[in-house]
Amino acid sequence: MTANQAAKTKNREIIEILTFTLPIILTNVSQNMFNIIDQIIVRSYSGDHAIAAIGATSSLSSLFVNLVIGVSVGASAVIARRIGSQDKVAVRNSIHTSMGLGFLGGLAACLICLLLGRPILMLMKTPKTILGEAVGYLSVLSVSYLPQAVYNFSAAALRARGDTKRPLYFLAVAGVVKTGLTFLIVAVMGADVAWIPLSTVVSFTVASILAIHALSKQHGEYHLRLLDIRLHGREVKDIMATGVPIGLMNSFMSLSNVVMQSAVNSFDEPGIAGIAGANHVNNTLYNVANSFSHSSTIYCSMRYGANDRKGFKRSLAICLAWMVFCSLMAGAVVFRFRRELLSLFVNGAEAIEYGVEWINIICFTYFLSGAQETFRGALSAMNRSFYPMLSQTIGYFGVRTIWTKTYFVSHQTITALYLSYPIAWIVTLVLNVICFFIFFRRYFGKKQEMARLS
Repeated sequence: MTANQAAKTKNREIIEILTFTLPIILTNVSQNMFNIIDQIIVRSYSGDHAIAAIGATSSLSSLFVNLVIGVSVGASAVIARRIGSQDKVAVRNSIHTSMGLGFLGGLAACLICLLLGRPILMLMKTPKTILGEAVGYLSVLSVSYLPQAVYNFSAAALRARGDTKRPLYFLAVAGVVKTGLTFLIVAVMGADVAWIPLSTVVSFTVASILAIHALSKQHGEYHLRLLDIRLHGREVKDIMATGVPIGLMNSFMSLSNVVMQSAVNSFDEPGIAGIAGANHVNNTLYNVANSFSHSSTIYCSMRYGANDRKGFKRSLAICLAWMVFCSLMAGAVVFRFRRELLSLFVNGAEAIEYGVEWINIICFTYFLSGAQETFRGALSAMNRSFYPMLSQTIGYFGVRTIWTKTYFVSHQTITALYLSYPIAWIVTLVLNVICFFIFFRRYFGKKQEMARLS
């Protein structure tokens, strides 16, 4: 390949990765936006008490959902690897296996949350004034884990072959359904907080049906036939080897958030409500930064399957560059309008100031989270998901737990609590970068040596 051809390839991939990632960002952000609209509706008709009850369950809910989503990312990586190696039978088997795992994983998450939701919320020191509403809300919400899992595994199969637009369209339809039902349940029917998640159950059921329909209309090895869904041994092994560490990693991150929420629950009700509102802003920044980890997983997996060392490094570098740019731009917008955004979710100046205190810390540091996630995606592409899981366990769960038990105990402020976020991101990033260079050189160095000897 000439220097001119190499430059054209790089320029094409710069645009290609951005156009691939933008629908993922829009998908994640739009999902968060619909959740924001729900919160606005709930705040307008039910008040900060209901917001606090819902906010008290957010970290625990994320713990279960993120485990399933993590395995779906592993399925996407495995499918992309099969595509890169041009193994049509393996592509077909991996798609059908991933759908079977999605159904089983969603069902398991639902049952576990139903059985253990109340005792876990009590362990999190959820205030008694909102415990009953929080338990009822979580019980109904857990039913949505099954259709959420089916949708995410279906979307993972579509994204693995480069289709990131249709998952966005399906989620947009589901978001409209969710918002309409939430308004009906809260504003028209005046139902209790516990019934609000019914809109989530219905909306993700709609999204999962649309995604399954799209897969069933694919041709060749990409075609999904519902009667052929089964667990193929090799595919289960590879998906679980890649996906379970990612799922556990996401769960440890959520578990660290459970630790943080337990500390937040030590504040008064305006503090809990303010942090619940700031969580939505935090989720938007996370969705922007984290979306490029999906791109690095897919593109690096294809390069890995094709044994393309230079392409692997190029894809990772482009993902990192776009992630930093988009994260800083999103952070600047959030910082400028932080009080206006928070006023959408909570009432009262005291609750808003609690949220502002947290947002001030994360606005311009979220690219650190995105960087460690992007390197995690590259490690997952090399089937080395176990090591970033250890890094994130140390960086997120370890650092945040120690921080809340030491520094926060002596200071008891929002700033003292949430300074642990950028510190945890830096620790995790350093560990992931070290792991990446070790395994990148080990794998591709071995390939180069074999090629030289042959």
